[in-house]
Amino acid sequence: PDHPADELVRADLLNATQVSDAVKGSEIVFLVAGITYKTAIWKHDWPIIMRNTLEACLAHGAKLVFFDNMIFLWRISTFLNPTCFIRSN
Repeated sequence: PDHPADELVRADLLNATQVSDAVKGSEIVFLVAGITYKTAIWKHDWPIIMRNTLEACLAHGAKLVFFDNMIFLWRISTFLNPTCFIRSN
């Protein structure tokens, strides 16, 4: 962690008890989890991850900071490349 008060915690986000234990004692929780980009996995796992995280934050009075669509960052160099926007007729 970059800040002495920060703590990195590992938990199975599909397990409500582990998520609650990880959140306990936190003022702010950063959810930056990545899961496999497959529709079936997202449909099944993502609602559970969000429910477990939100319920744990509510139970322990923690604020949630949520980062989404992190895959975009891997493609940002392509996105910012001006040649992407040049049309050839």
